[in-house]
Amino acid sequence: DGAVILSDVDDSSLPSVAVAHEGPEIYDNMWQKARANWRYVYSHYADSYDYFIHGGDDYFVMVENLKLYLRSEPLSSANNRSVGLFLGRRFIYQ
Repeated sequence: DGAVILSDVDDSSLPSVAVAHEGPEIYDNMWQKARANWRYVYSHYADSYDYFIHGGDDYFVMVENLKLYLRSEPLSSANNRSVGLFLGRRFIYQ
């Protein structure tokens, strides 16, 4: 288990890590921020954990329930570290 807080500023009291992203710090530029965060996670933690979760300040996770879900048979049999496993909802922009 582990956690890292990514932000636009370093804050040792949390601790958070500043991750620079393209464009301004506005809601409409959220994709660039998420993209930079995923790059950071991949380059620093890709081989350290089996799963990663992305959330914001309005995100709540019941960790024990998530662990049980990830250990369930459908997911454990589908998980192959050489192939990515996407859990979530794909949105199609038209």
